[in-house]
Amino acid sequence: MKTQINQWSTGTVLMIIMMLANLAIMPAHAQGSKMVVAVQTGLGTRSFLIKSDIKGLEHMKTTQQGWESALIIGNSRLRVKTGFGSFKSISDKVLSVKQSSINGLVNFNVLEMMGKNSKYLHPYILTGLSVNTFNFSGTIIPESPIALLLAPACPPCACQLNPVDNIPAAETPTETIENKTNSSRMTSTQLMSGMGMEFSFRKHGYFYSMFSEVRYGLPIGTTTQNAVMNNTQVKNNTTLTFGIAIGLSNYKNNRKIKNGVR
Repeated sequence: MKTQINQWSTGTVLMIIMMLANLAIMPAHAQGSKMVVAVQTGLGTRSFLIKSDIKGLEHMKTTQQGWESALIIGNSRLRVKTGFGSFKSISDKVLSVKQSSINGLVNFNVLEMMGKNSKYLHPYILTGLSVNTFNFSGTIIPESPIALLLAPACPPCACQLNPVDNIPAAETPTETIENKTNSSRMTSTQLMSGMGMEFSFRKHGYFYSMFSEVRYGLPIGTTTQNAVMNNTQVKNNTTLTFGIAIGLSNYKNNRKIKNGVR
């Protein structure tokens, strides 16, 4: 059931992207508003809470750093944004968490929705879906039950005697199976919401932007690679991003501008 939920959510992200792209493009042509197609990139941090029945993972707070990139299509009122992101947890000797994501988001200009406008500053709210893949590795990650079944009943070192002390080699200080590093993967589909502020301007048919935004993710579906992590979830996924965007802006009077320059 969890796998079906995740596949449905991934397909929904793609459907929402295409539907919202049409909603953004059609009004721009109909009303002659300023159409924007741009590439966005930024740096940011992510923080979340891990809830699990695994000792060492329960109620663990994790902070990550990384980057995001996206393609933006829309107008001054509504824009669709789809992109990728990669984040990694700050150095931790016990647990390392890498996160990659694909997003389908839509931004609504707050002032435009209120019938107002600003020349440079544009506050906006956003919503959409995000599919996030978490890769856990560390000494506190349990080994897969399948791997335990396939493992020999007695480790080879435990059946050999230390020629010096005549004690099992497994009991010597150099043999520690507790420090074994395992890994596992989990995919979480999340409903996103947030807000941001953009400083942007258009010049000679080009679009330039600087932005900052904060997003919050609500999990709606989770799948795990390792059965022992079935009761592990990521909560309170919060993203803070700063970046820039550069692209093309289609003015309805673009031809007049060109004629004036000539």
